[in-house]
Amino acid sequence: MFVQAFSVGKDPEAPEANEDTYVVVPGRLYAVVDGVTDATGRRYDGASGGQLAGRAVEQALRELAGEGRHRDLTTASLLARLNAALHDTYRRHGIAAAAGTRIGATLVLVADAGPILRFFVIGDSGLRLNGRTTVRNEMAIDRIFAALRQRIYRRLRAAGADETACAAVARAGVCFGTDAVRPEMAPWLDAAALAELRAATRAQIAAQLPAVAAADLDHLLARGVVGAQGDYRNRAGHALGYACLDGYPVPPELVVTLERPKAETATVEMFTDGYFHPPAGCRLADWEESFAAVERLDPTKTEAYPAEKGSLGRVRTDDRTIVILSRDPPS
Repeated sequence: MFVQAFSVGKDPEAPEANEDTYVVVPGRLYAVVDGVTDATGRRYDGASGGQLAGRAVEQALRELAGEGRHRDLTTASLLARLNAALHDTYRRHGIAAAAGTRIGATLVLVADAGPILRFFVIGDSGLRLNGRTTVRNEMAIDRIFAALRQRIYRRLRAAGADETACAAVARAGVCFGTDAVRPEMAPWLDAAALAELRAATRAQIAAQLPAVAAADLDHLLARGVVGAQGDYRNRAGHALGYACLDGYPVPPELVVTLERPKAETATVEMFTDGYFHPPAGCRLADWEESFAAVERLDPTKTEAYPAEKGSLGRVRTDDRTIVILSRDPPS
């Protein structure tokens, strides 16, 4: 099997800050891992929480492959191994893993089990098979905060703010919510403006996502990513529930698993959410061309590709990582 792999941080001048990683153990397993960015900016011996989580998952996968455990991997055995690695990280770094301080990561993994390829998708990174079938866990919470961010941008642009101010104010609103005016918001937003933005976003999302309760919308929009998003992590049966590896139980129903005969699988593409639009082709160059096209069309991620964050200057929206497996050599 031929492998193409690539990972780059959102800031090309700070490659050491990349929170993505990948694992390639030929003939055994392959994975992309996206460490979850901690919006509070906490550091642990110089590393971010996302980096700690990503490294813990990467090391556990390498050990698992080295032991030959990849062939009989199940959702339960995988989660047990990764949770143990994350708890060891908490212990070594003295992290009190309360709900608000847990580190986290997403994962796409393919285990080579001889004639069968076994896939696991945990979180919002993506998988594409044979250039056609895409598996990606879309997070409803992302749509809520993307809508709020889009409204903040449009309001500030109309008021004459530059892109730097738009980005700073929108980040403050998304990260910390709209129930209080933060210093970054002055002079562009006051309490009345925040209330208007909150109400308009609530009405928009209520129409788009009718299964989301009004109380949940109010909670998220008021308190933001830092104060509220973690309340929905690994909550099965909830309209806003999403999977994240953080050392604590991940409901199996939030993990996507599938198997495919190796003989029927020409290409496997695993990618983190720094890529917004899968290309027509299956080469690394195709993915990078698609990335560049998205950046030209919507660098701030407030129009065609609304998101919780966007690019500004040299800093791109997110770290991006891809691993491509192909039966034939890439052209």
